Amino acid sequence: MTDRAYRYPPDVVLDSRFGSFSRLCVVLIAVAAVVDLALVGFPETGIPYNYPFFVTIVLLLATVVILRWSHGVMWQSVDELARIARRNRTDPLSLPTDADPEAIRTELTNVLFLGYHPASILVGAVISGSFLLGVMAVTDVFAAYPYRLMNFGVGAAHGAFFGPVSAILYIVVRGLRNFIIDIDLMDPDGVGGYRKIGNGIVTMASYSILLITIDFVIVSSVTFTPFTDFQVVVTGIYLVLLTVVLLGAITITSLVRRRLLDIRDRKVERMQMAFNRQEHAYWKKQQQGEGLTEAVHILAMQAMFHQLNRMNLWPINLPSLLKLGVSVGFSLLVFFLDHTNALF
Repeated sequence: MTDRAYRYPPDVVLDSRFGSFSRLCVVLIAVAAVVDLALVGFPETGIPYNYPFFVTIVLLLATVVILRWSHGVMWQSVDELARIARRNRTDPLSLPTDADPEAIRTELTNVLFLGYHPASILVGAVISGSFLLGVMAVTDVFAAYPYRLMNFGVGAAHGAFFGPVSAILYIVVRGLRNFIIDIDLMDPDGVGGYRKIGNGIVTMASYSILLITIDFVIVSSVTFTPFTDFQVVVTGIYLVLLTVVLLGAITITSLVRRRLLDIRDRKVERMQMAFNRQEHAYWKKQQQGEGLTEAVHILAMQAMFHQLNRMNLWPINLPSLLKLGVSVGFSLLVFFLDHTNALF
């Protein structure tokens, strides 16, 4: 596998001419913040300490980091799909499939590369940032939010994920339909060998919740402005987004488990056919005073049946649930403190 497959796509495209993509983004954020301060300073806006300016810097830095981390999470999931397909390709009990491990890896790696290509990130950021500035101009809120570059950055932070999210959705759909093709009987976690995918679901949900929380802290500053009626809208948007992320994680987890259960049922059916053949051969040889070999085979298959049926096939384990719970709890705590103006 080429270096291109493993590396963060923006770094591959930049090819060290400007250093890493993340480092370049951090420099641009710092320059934009300095320019905004030089042009605007710290005017009286009604918002304590003009805190959206500082929280926006946090949002932009978190966006840069999460873009890179999320690519790593998705690459691990792609690698797991290809690895299981390769390992089970010669297994006589594996289900018939046309999926080739290298074809899986190549297709999904290319999708990730396109989704995380700096052009995709930049175009999404520019469109979303420009849209937000346009909305702010129409609603005439620049008196309360005078930092134009940071305002653009808030929109850009959202738009930067348009390409990556499109790639992730493609991988989720293709994985569920075509690339989750078998389960590992010897998987110690009881999820058929798909632990990285389960962990990836929780990790991506946690990243999303963190960004939503930071975003809410910025936008909820509207309560300190004359536009207080928007507080209800802001609160509603936050709760809707939080609900969407949680339901999305639950839905994908359930769909993965349903797919694994379907594979398990079909695999059990194939094992039952093999078991019946061995059982018939055993009793036939018993009548002739033989049958030891078939007896060993029957015991082995009984052990396999037991192992297969005891697998719960939930791709999310207790530590992952705790991680997700902590993320949601932290977000709701920030929401409560901000709602009561205890943060600022």
